[in-house]
Amino acid sequence: MFELDQYKVVFQYADGIRVTIPPVYDPLNVQIRSGVYAHILQDLGKETKDGKKDWQYLFTGLAILHPNDQPVKNDGRKKAFTRALNHSGFDRETRTRFWNAYWKARGKID
Repeated sequence: MFELDQYKVVFQYADGIRVTIPPVYDPLNVQIRSGVYAHILQDLGKETKDGKKDWQYLFTGLAILHPNDQPVKNDGRKKAFTRALNHSGFDRETRTRFWNAYWKARGKID
């Protein structure tokens, strides 16, 4: 998970279970054996009753693991994140900023 400006990116891992997210943000709505979701959320500028930020789902990317493959979380995260960004409609500069924030969160760049 990492944040960039008013956005937050969250990764969810599914291992033979259905990950519970609002159905409108899961266009495939499939039971997956194993895979990774990448969610891009936006800060609504409000706080919830318990004082935390209120986030709205904007885009979701999904990387499904084939039953014959071994899971590699790093590859799944990159594929799911790429798909979420491709659906986002963000311009190239914004996507580059997201990738830089991703690599910084992963400890790959300063």
